[in-house]
Amino acid sequence: MPKDTAKTATLYRMVMPDHLCPFGLKSKDLLERQGYHVEDHHLTTKDETEAFKREHDVKTTPQTFIDGARIGGYDDLRVHFELDPPKEEQSETSYQPVIAIFSVAALLALGLSWHQYGTIFTLRAVEWVISLSMAILAIQKLQDIESFSTMFLNYDLLARRWVPYGYFYPFGGAGGAGDRDNRRGQRVQGGLYRQARAEMRLRGRVVERTAGLRVADREHDDGRHGPVDGRASVHRLTGLCA
Repeated sequence: MPKDTAKTATLYRMVMPDHLCPFGLKSKDLLERQGYHVEDHHLTTKDETEAFKREHDVKTTPQTFIDGARIGGYDDLRVHFELDPPKEEQSETSYQPVIAIFSVAALLALGLSWHQYGTIFTLRAVEWVISLSMAILAIQKLQDIESFSTMFLNYDLLARRWVPYGYFYPFGGAGGAGDRDNRRGQRVQGGLYRQARAEMRLRGRVVERTAGLRVADREHDDGRHGPVDGRASVHRLTGLCA
């Protein structure tokens, strides 16, 4: 069935030999899924990108225009289509990572229990849920110990009294995950939940590693866009596309 050409959107995005803006691709895909015919304009050089930003008085790309009106970047596009609430109503706290961690740990534990005992209803399954949750949380912390140790000071009293404790704690959590005779089950599980909530509450310092780039300290209003050096193997930046 041909697309409804009455619904047309104009998209400007970076498509360079050494860098393809991922949020430009996501914007194009979202527009097409919403039934729009996309006039896709590639910004193929840095000079062309800078000229476009000066012309339209914007700081980042991609930029989408619908019916002559500028919508903005990918985040703005999601708000426009009511997939996300307006920015002023958005919260930094997300429970999706917490749900994912504990759900995966529970499924793994139930699978292990079924494999070992032929049933999922075992005490060992509960212990495995706790151990696997600790292991997954430890992996999250060990990705960036410096950021974790800073975040840890927001809610751990011992770390506030002795700062180096925040650096040792992730390794202790990883080691504790292997203790199959953990006698602190309920207490540990409660601690894991509180810890995970605190980590999600402070996810403003999320570190993503995409295509060898490190993204951290994203500003709330940058629309997930900003300057990028495609030649850097590890680089702190505020977004992916400039």
